[in-house]
Amino acid sequence: SPTAYRKQQQYKVAIVSHLFLQDHLLSLGIAPVAAPSFPSYYGGRGFPSYLQGALAGTLALNVERSVSSVEVTRLSPDLIVKMSFSNNPYDRDWKEAKNTVYLDGYPNWDGYLMDFADRLERLDEAQRIVQRIEAAEESARAALSPMTNSGSWAIVRAMPNDLRLYTGRNHAFTDLFYRGLGFTPVLLEEGYAYQEHAY
Repeated sequence: SPTAYRKQQQYKVAIVSHLFLQDHLLSLGIAPVAAPSFPSYYGGRGFPSYLQGALAGTLALNVERSVSSVEVTRLSPDLIVKMSFSNNPYDRDWKEAKNTVYLDGYPNWDGYLMDFADRLERLDEAQRIVQRIEAAEESARAALSPMTNSGSWAIVRAMPNDLRLYTGRNHAFTDLFYRGLGFTPVLLEEGYAYQEHAY
């Protein structure tokens, strides 16, 4: 059928984001043609070590600086997934590309996954992934229950020139830690994913 034929084709997808959304795309069997990288945090290509093999042919977009639309459009992607972020003021240029879609921030990882899957006609694969992750989280929650029931928890992330204190809301990592694994958050500020320079 035409739908089955389209599913077999390899989509050329570029991700312009301050988040590592390439994980979600790879889980659906698609390697992006361009994806965000953070060279000052990960050295070299700017991808975490677990992603470097899978992204060997992917253009690393340094999102620690502004990313020009020309960097991406010259790859002729079928789809450009764009998020607005502080180092990227080129929104007017991106809007002129007809194949650009804007992705609002989801507080949960599965929101991004299902959005990708819907656009790329891979909802069945995405639902299987969500079920596997939920089963793994349930098992981990049971194993961690002696710790998760022993008080409130805060996540502190040490980064070059920054110390971030995560609040328990509006971030995919805190979603895993608090919702997925069952730790009780110390809520500090509503509406923010983390406090920067929390010394």
